[in-house]
Amino acid sequence: MGVSQLLRSVMKRKASKLALATLGIGIFAVLSSVSVSAQTSSQGPWGVNYSDTWMVGVNQFTTDSDGYVHDSPDGPPSVIVCGYGSYEDSYAMYGHQSHVDVTMTSPSGRTATLTGWGGANSRADVSLTLFPDDIGDYNTSHYTTVWCNAAHMFLGGGGALSTRRFGISYSAYYKATQVDPYRAIYRLVEPCNVNCIHFGVNLARFSGTSLPNYIRFAEPWFTLAGYIICESLIAGYEESNSPLNCREG
Repeated sequence: MGVSQLLRSVMKRKASKLALATLGIGIFAVLSSVSVSAQTSSQGPWGVNYSDTWMVGVNQFTTDSDGYVHDSPDGPPSVIVCGYGSYEDSYAMYGHQSHVDVTMTSPSGRTATLTGWGGANSRADVSLTLFPDDIGDYNTSHYTTVWCNAAHMFLGGGGALSTRRFGISYSAYYKATQVDPYRAIYRLVEPCNVNCIHFGVNLARFSGTSLPNYIRFAEPWFTLAGYIICESLIAGYEESNSPLNCREG
């Protein structure tokens, strides 16, 4: 197969990009998000609680018009697990004010916690980086407290829990053709019996530095209704001049 044919075979759709957004403590990064919502709701005594957990890609690879995959100029790729908890009050006429205490917990026990204050309605958003050694069930839970101006007392507002299971597939590629000092065509290492293969069988790679003999990409996935959903995001990658194999994380 010629180089032009290989290039055509690696053309794929680009992940949709959101505008520059602020993560955590003011670090700017390009975000891409394709997650399917798994919002849960729970009826409390005075209103409804909502919760959700999903993934967002940061500094994802881009593909140019010739089909070559480029690094993001903003830094290495990663994936953030995001979640929120919110409350919508049904008795605002009594002067209810609410706040939600939201916590996300990773499989290893890492946590992110935030309190969201509002009037009758309130919300808080939390997030954790998805690390390859910390995959499994991520839980976003919250408890709502309601202040009633009419009764001059605090009321329990209930809460909600959203759980999503995340995994990572590692797809490895070997350099088949060196096109020029900055471009090469890679092919998938076989066998590659993993849940998700982000770039398919062939990959056209551009880099401003020396291209390695092997590349391995980490693609996250999640389960929904018993099915594995591939996110088309990259949580990280590694380069090596020694052989790399596909594996499931």
